[in-house]
Amino acid sequence: MNLGNPPGREVHIWWALIGPPAEPRGIESCLAILDDGERRRALRFRPESARLQFIVGHALTRIALSRYVAVAPADWRFDTAPDGKPFVGQPVQGRHLRFNLSHAEGIVACGIANGLDLGVDVENLERSGEITDLARRFFAPEEAERLLSSPGHQLQPLFYDIWTLKEAYVKATGAGLSAPLRDFWFPGAALAGEIEIRFRAGIEQDPGDWRFFRFRPGGRHTVAVGVRDPQRQSLLFRDREMILTATGLEPVATAA
Repeated sequence: MNLGNPPGREVHIWWALIGPPAEPRGIESCLAILDDGERRRALRFRPESARLQFIVGHALTRIALSRYVAVAPADWRFDTAPDGKPFVGQPVQGRHLRFNLSHAEGIVACGIANGLDLGVDVENLERSGEITDLARRFFAPEEAERLLSSPGHQLQPLFYDIWTLKEAYVKATGAGLSAPLRDFWFPGAALAGEIEIRFRAGIEQDPGDWRFFRFRPGGRHTVAVGVRDPQRQSLLFRDREMILTATGLEPVATAA
């Protein structure tokens, strides 16, 4: 079923969980719809889990885009902007679509919008790391203080909720890791409801231009989406799941 173009005020986030164990025939089906360049890049990934994330993530992007434009998943061609972000090159009827892909251990996710710049980031909530040191180095003081004063059982999920929001923002701007992560933050109460962003003086961004959304698919992961919306109207975020089967990725039926 083709969904047609996402309405101008909707953002769709397609996601899929990956094993283990991953279905070998499904992986082969995903690999088959990638272009030659993507297949060569996939072969360079180590370990195997990273290669699977790349293959399934890029296949998911192609299959999701084909839900809005009547083009076979294998026929999409992508170009790269000066900031490194990929965009639709062909077909021309799909150039209005914006997308952003992210993957982590056990999950891939791709956001798609109609003419709106967006960034997506995912993390595995069980991923280990020196999160307190990272928070002190990269979080705004307001975020670091709130994180470090949280109960121990909330520390890791809260860290990744904040981290993915920050990554989603910098990916939407195209700034990547060169962005000063300490110069913007997300107020604490906002993480439970409407998500707001704040900027240090001198940062040429208007908080009112930004919309954010996050959710936790499967309980082990967190997904964050950032969208720049100069029109400042209501946006509807919809998450849409795919599953990896022996024949490849298949969308899960949704009510809307």
